[in-house]
Amino acid sequence: MELPKESIDQLVNPTCGVNPEAGSEERLRLLIESTDNVVLLLDLGGRILYANPSSRYGVPGQDLIGKTPYDIFSKAGADRMMERVARVASTGKSLSVEDSVAWQGEQIWFHVQFYPVLTAAGDVGSVTVLAHEISDVKKAEMALREAQERLSNERLRMRIATDLHDEIGSVLSSVSIFAGLAKQAAGKEAPQVGSLLARVEENVQYVLDSLDDIIWTINPDNDTLDDIILRIRTHATEILEARGIKFDFSLQGQPEPQVVPLGKRRDFYLIFREALNNLARHSAASEAEISISIRDSVLTMVLRDNGRGFDTRKTTVGNGLQNMQKRAVTLGGKLDIESEPGKGSRVILTFEIT
Repeated sequence: MELPKESIDQLVNPTCGVNPEAGSEERLRLLIESTDNVVLLLDLGGRILYANPSSRYGVPGQDLIGKTPYDIFSKAGADRMMERVARVASTGKSLSVEDSVAWQGEQIWFHVQFYPVLTAAGDVGSVTVLAHEISDVKKAEMALREAQERLSNERLRMRIATDLHDEIGSVLSSVSIFAGLAKQAAGKEAPQVGSLLARVEENVQYVLDSLDDIIWTINPDNDTLDDIILRIRTHATEILEARGIKFDFSLQGQPEPQVVPLGKRRDFYLIFREALNNLARHSAASEAEISISIRDSVLTMVLRDNGRGFDTRKTTVGNGLQNMQKRAVTLGGKLDIESEPGKGSRVILTFEIT
């Protein structure tokens, strides 16, 4: 589209900070018509007198001539633009803003500058609009804010978890100590009471261990696969050796230092913990084996023991096995429990890490 000389004269009015010399019109025309920025000239009623021909946003400049912002944008967007045109016209001063418009199903951000264009009489006769897209910058800013918010939420979770551990953990520790003292005091004179207190002490310790495990799983410092495998091996050593159960731990495939999503990390570890506790407390096993294999981002964990076993077709006491199955479904994985009376048990968990 040919740029009229009167439009050039208006666009390069000294108010805009440009003072063209002889022969500069052609250079200015090339500059305006080749830029990816949006260049508009509006009269004070909002009618578009000139639009540079860049088709970056899918609308040739000539198709905008004679239209107003209300023909192009939403009413809210057009109202904002006309309010700014009116402000520049009344003050005679330039204006810079950031704004966004919905365009072809996408929100586009611009840095927009409004310049007054003076008539020969020195009045504001029209307004030049220069818009430079900053969508990438705004997206980066929003991503940074979201990351900062996530970090803030993680810190808040850790503070809550620490408070929970300190408050409830302190009370439960006291209960455990008092139960142990009461059990010693009961001694042989009240064996039944001593037995009940021993169960109280054991259950309190179980809750303390569970609380510690939950705190560990939500700590973002423990979010890699390496961290989880180390925790599993350490926990198995503590639990099984305390009960005199010999065990072997094996790892096939080198785990990458990848981050495991919080939900998967939590469900994986809690399935392992429940299976390990069942093995330690109910199997009467003397030997156990824990193996983890990783192949093509698929992890398989097997816990095997040589204990008394059980009939998987019968309903078991408690909700432990059902909870394990629910967690496996949440993981998007598969949990198989194989056992027969007198033949030990095998727990096999398979799921995709990422």
